Amino acid sequence: MKFITFLILFFQLSFALCLCSCGNEKSATAYRLSALPVEDNERDSYGLLGADGKILSADFEYAPGPVVNGYFSVHDSSATVALCRVDESGYHVVSSASGYSEFGIMNDDRIPACRGEERIAILDGEGNCLFSLTEFDGREVRSCASYSCGKLKVVLQDGAVGYVDKAGNKLFEQTFLWGTDFVNDKALVEYSENEYALIDGNGKKLFSFFGVDEEYVKISHEYSYICSKNDEDLVTVYDFSGQKVCECPEKVEEIHSFGKDGFIFKKDYENGLMDYTGSELIRARYEQLVFNGNSLLAIDEDRDDEILLLDFTGKTIGTLDGEEIYSPQEYGFEFFNLIKREDEEIYLIDHDGRRVGEPIDVSVDLDDLPSARIVNSLYFPKEEVLREVMGLCGNGVGFDHSLGVFYYEDGRFCKPSDVKLIKAAPTDELVGETAFSKTISSGLNYSLDIEFLFSGSIVNSGSGVLNPSAMLSGMKITVATSDIFTNAAFFNLCRRTLVDEYGCEVISQNNSDYLLAGNDEDENLIILIHEDPQSHLNWTSAESHFYIFLRQRNKTTVAYWTDIIQKGS
Repeated sequence: MKFITFLILFFQLSFALCLCSCGNEKSATAYRLSALPVEDNERDSYGLLGADGKILSADFEYAPGPVVNGYFSVHDSSATVALCRVDESGYHVVSSASGYSEFGIMNDDRIPACRGEERIAILDGEGNCLFSLTEFDGREVRSCASYSCGKLKVVLQDGAVGYVDKAGNKLFEQTFLWGTDFVNDKALVEYSENEYALIDGNGKKLFSFFGVDEEYVKISHEYSYICSKNDEDLVTVYDFSGQKVCECPEKVEEIHSFGKDGFIFKKDYENGLMDYTGSELIRARYEQLVFNGNSLLAIDEDRDDEILLLDFTGKTIGTLDGEEIYSPQEYGFEFFNLIKREDEEIYLIDHDGRRVGEPIDVSVDLDDLPSARIVNSLYFPKEEVLREVMGLCGNGVGFDHSLGVFYYEDGRFCKPSDVKLIKAAPTDELVGETAFSKTISSGLNYSLDIEFLFSGSIVNSGSGVLNPSAMLSGMKITVATSDIFTNAAFFNLCRRTLVDEYGCEVISQNNSDYLLAGNDEDENLIILIHEDPQSHLNWTSAESHFYIFLRQRNKTTVAYWTDIIQKGS
């Protein structure tokens, strides 16, 4: 990346911030978007598109994130993500924030970040870690948004939503089923099923309303409107005092976006405009309909390669060359609309409907904008899960005796009645089943299951008791993780621990699959393998799982598993 291309970036970005935020009495968002990531088709590289319609830089090997509040992130050469800050001299990498794989948005001098196997960290503007998001009311934090109004929305392991302050302290007495970021010190939350409320910065309920689906619950902080859909499939618009502004006619299936004097609605996948009295200003007939300052941009399927510029009565006041509209405003960011032409070139349109700059040969994808503010926890309690896995393997023996499991002991074979987990299970759920599985533990980014396999039905039909004739034939441990990299690393850790720490012997190996002999005199088999030979998991699923089969050693089982491993699972 060349610093010279950024010598005037700071001034261009500052100008862009003013262009995109001028004229608003209320802030529509806490996040100021000043440049969008684009792919430069001519140079086969990535860059940033400013609000002046020019590429600010096209020297990135990987796609950067959007420039928001003066910061952006981009992959560096070490396969991690660098946090960059724009300043008068161009931009520089925030060195203290190195080693992270994901960043949110910098706001309120706070930015969430995460890296492998760790909880979400909250950094300051210099990249210093202030604190980590540990347990919230005894639950792990699954993800968080970015700070706004000094508050951070967190999503917990069970899906509940809570809020913390700038020091990480819990705000408000309760958690919610759903919630939005705070803007202008107000947020929408779902208190209980289908009961939504607008709350202030102290968590006080300003008013509540009914809604059947959060998909249809939307808020405009800029114009102070909220909408929801009731169980009769009718949409209602409220103002921030809780007054019903509009009980929409049936033709309004969904409100797409709010404006000062009306809203864009959807009917049968087409878009129209309605005012807050419920009068239809523009019939729902357009493939796309987007607010653009004091006018609207529209795509009519009967007008090829042409964008219509409409007034709020639906009258065409101009046309533009293009076939698709990209609107960052619809994703919660203030920025000029973009238009893609038939030749794939992009240009910006200002709020007066005038083209900004010249068309440029770049590709734009706004689908990642909503997730730019979200950071997911990568927390994986590796050592804790390793202890559990090794325990299920009997620390190298090949079975966990504490579960009542054995193969042959004191002259008899292991029966279903010997296995503690099976004895605790309802027998009516075991009728005709030859296998019983149980989740041993699970967390944000992993699950650990064990399955016991028998020679016959665990409970015979009509008996109501555990089958005394069924014998344990083996066990299967399934380790599932959130991504292939964690999965591969943990697989290798388990293999090294069994071999190096517990003394298991490698009998057969092919690529990353292993057949081990247990460390006791019976040398039971421990098979570490990436695919279940009896299953038909697709490639994606198999990549985030691995299996440890536990079997009694004999000539047949050694030959079978050696053949499986050498052929490749």
